[in-house]
Amino acid sequence: MGYTHYWNQKRDFTMEEWAKIIAMFQNEIQPENRRCLGNWEGEGDPDCDGEYISFNGRGKDSHETFSLTRLKRDIFEYENAQEFERDGAFSFCKTNRKPYDNAVVSLLIGVRQIVSDAISLSSDGDDLD
Repeated sequence: MGYTHYWNQKRDFTMEEWAKIIAMFQNEIQPENRRCLGNWEGEGDPDCDGEYISFNGRGKDSHETFSLTRLKRDIFEYENAQEFERDGAFSFCKTNRKPYDNAVVSLLIGVRQIVSDAISLSSDGDDLD
């Protein structure tokens, strides 16, 4: 078990929405958290392009990779098509409260502010977290 954040992506992000999400990540979140962010292996720089944003903690502070995609994942990844259509594509990231957790939370909250109808969020944490 570990400290985890969960989200359901209910639809694809439009190109305009995705451009805002990328800009928020590159101009606000990534610079604020530069010392603690790495790529999916916990090295180098986070991956951020026209299709996805992916990062982990850096080095020993890595845990599970956070990944957000522009396109809602395919229905074939789910056993229950009705649940997929109702709730959207389910994703999660277990950060175990490591330093990159702040970037995960900031990005998810920022995405929710940009496209509130496209994503739902929950977490093991509370409002103070």
